[in-house]
Amino acid sequence: IYHACFEVCPALYEADTDGRAADYNRMKERGACIMNEQAKAASREYWRKYREANKEKVNAYQRKWRKANPDKVKAAQKRYWEKKAAEAAEGGEA
Repeated sequence: IYHACFEVCPALYEADTDGRAADYNRMKERGACIMNEQAKAASREYWRKYREANKEKVNAYQRKWRKANPDKVKAAQKRYWEKKAAEAAEGGEA
């Protein structure tokens, strides 16, 4: 993971095995680079426009990644449908 904050505070980026969540949590704990709502909105808008302008490139990359990582795709689909089932069960009980 690369983030501009790592140039300012390289201690935030330590090699670990738990991936992005650990990096984000470490940044959050130290109060580093947590964006405010206005910055988040600007970032979302930027990436929305980027994806719109580079749709074929993005789709090709996603297809390539899914083909190279079928186990991760399957695990993500499993988590998604388990979450949907849990939400449906909660909605049915209310």
